[in-house]
Amino acid sequence: KVPVTHSDPLTLALSLDKGMAKRVVASAGLATPPYVIITSEAELDALELPLPLIAKPLFEGSSMGIRTRSRIAEATQIRPTILGILSDYRQPVLVEVFQTGPELTVGVLGTGPEARVLGMMEVVPRNTPLNEFVYSLEVKRNYQAEVEYQAPPRRAPELIGAVERLALECHRLLGCRDVSRVDI
Repeated sequence: KVPVTHSDPLTLALSLDKGMAKRVVASAGLATPPYVIITSEAELDALELPLPLIAKPLFEGSSMGIRTRSRIAEATQIRPTILGILSDYRQPVLVEVFQTGPELTVGVLGTGPEARVLGMMEVVPRNTPLNEFVYSLEVKRNYQAEVEYQAPPRRAPELIGAVERLALECHRLLGCRDVSRVDI
């Protein structure tokens, strides 16, 4: 009987499982990149997503397992990149079509219909073209040299509004309570 804030265990588990979170979001008609979940080397032969790709551990957060080399631009990189993640993290690998464009982080405060966007930040690369940028563990460890944080983002109001709406819909669909961060 201790009062708590934030989301319940089911929501936390759902949002940490990238594949399940994508299924829930996609089932409501929200945009999510095409993807597959790879659980073994044998499944690599059936991988038919167009390059470039991004590969990441299915159950990690805070960029765990997302390295600069996680962006797969050439077919010869597919097998070693995905097998490396399977081996290192001992869990399935989410492989998505790599999305270019700004890296936006949206803070959401509240629950259900009362939820609102608290703020938004853009991660702007300093040394990498935007169409190749991965907000990786290496970048986070050297953030002062690698990125600039812009809060609020210097983007068109139409884009900001669309991202805010998407973040709120994701927050609500996933059952988040009190506070969340949605990365888009």
